[in-house]
This record gives sequence, structure tokens and C-alpha cells, in this order.
Amino acid sequence: MLPLSNRPSPQMLGRDPVIRSQGRPRLPSTHGMQTRRTQQGESPPSWQMIGAGKSANYNQQMQQQMGWKDPYQYYPERGLYYHEVSPNLFCGSQPQSPEDIQRLRDDVGIGTVVNLQQDKDFAYWNVDFGAYQHRASQIGLDIIRCPAQDFDPDSLRHIIPSAVGSVQRALARGDRVYVHCTAGLGRAPGVCIAHIFWFQEKTLDEAYNCLTSIRPCGPKREAIRGATFDVLRGGTGENLMHLPPNAFDNVSRDERVEIQRRVLA
Repeated sequence: MLPLSNRPSPQMLGRDPVIRSQGRPRLPSTHGMQTRRTQQGESPPSWQMIGAGKSANYNQQMQQQMGWKDPYQYYPERGLYYHEVSPNLFCGSQPQSPEDIQRLRDDVGIGTVVNLQQDKDFAYWNVDFGAYQHRASQIGLDIIRCPAQDFDPDSLRHIIPSAVGSVQRALARGDRVYVHCTAGLGRAPGVCIAHIFWFQEKTLDEAYNCLTSIRPCGPKREAIRGATFDVLRGGTGENLMHLPPNAFDNVSRDERVEIQRRVLA
């Protein structure tokens, strides 16, 4: 396995079904931002068409399903809300229009978007994913989909390895990467934490605290722990109750190298 500072071999690149583009800008680091849709001629933001009721229902369901004591909530009317959680790795909420995709490219220099939403998420929020995807192709921004069920830690656990591999391949070729789900509070930070855990010299707790100290959120820690078990032991969602509670909270140097090899294979 190559050292962490080196890029994956050319054979490891280009595994994702996207069109690559050249000459992406590299803009200054951005910690956290919100954008509002106020410019004339833009596509109508999805939140204007869904009403406050859907947002309230979503936030209530999110808090119940995730078991959060802290009032993490999603406000689509605030537009994009994101943070740089690791060098060139951004975690945030869903783009709701082609203009949001344009902003990510122009304002942040994003070269790859890793989208964790399912089609039914687009339908719920009235997001025209086709228009979003078309704008991305026009401006040379890669879209990679790794769909996971919202509020479902087992579904998140299942897609973490492929999503982390996609993130690392994009970072290795020099892209700035935007990982998003709907609110950017569960699935997306879970993938970003797993990436920090697996590709940096950090324990799971250190990676979790690193991200949540930057972006207030509450992803399911057990999904990341379970994904680590799956990659190292060839598991497929096995219940970890028979293991010590701290099993796979940390990995050895050799195990980390093996995780990297497998998610990039």
C-alpha cells in the first residue's frame, strides 16, 4: 500500500461512473457558509414550493429516528449550509437548484460532489436532480451517487466504504470534495468521519470529535464502527453486540493500510 501522502495509482482512479474535467480552480479555504437565493432569474428554490409543514415534519422525524437530544434541524430556506471538515473536504446540506451547484463550483472550487440521497429524497423536497446534474456536466463538476436511506444507520453503514473510496479518489486527484445528504447532519458527516478515521492517524472518537467540533451534528457512530468491521473482516452488516463496546474504535497501522487498500480497490 502506498504511504498516505501519496496518491493512489492510476489504476485506482476513474472507478466512479462520472466524466472527469480539467483545470478546476483552487480557492481559499472556507470554514462555514450559508447562501440565500435572492438573485433575479434563478430557479425557484424547492423550499418555496413545499411549505413549512414538510420541514417541520422532517425535523420531527429526524430527531425521533436519530435519538438526538440536541435540536439539530434542517432549514431549506437558508440555502446551502456547509463546513470544511478536513483539508479540501466539505460536509453540507443538499443543493436545491442548478444555481447551488454553480455556487459550489464558483465560490468554493468544488470539483466533485458525493451525493448520498435517494431518489425519494429529491421527490420529497421537490429537487430537480436532472437539472442539478445537467448544470454539473456543463461546468465540469463530477457527481457521484452513493444513495443511503435517511435515518437508517444500517443503510449508512453499507454505503460508507464505497463513499469513502469515492471521496479519497477525488481528493487524490486534487479535487475539493462536497459530501452531502439532505440536511448534512447524519449521512454526510458519517461518511466524512469515516474518511478522517481511515485516512488520517486518528481514532474513531478523535475523528468524530474533530468533525462535530466544526459542524454541529450527530451522525450514528455505530454505523462507522460497523463499516470498519465490514471492511476489515469481510462482514455484511453483522450485529456487533457480541464484541467489546470499543471494538473497531481504533485500528493498527497495518489495519489502516488494509482498509485504504480495500476501499480503493
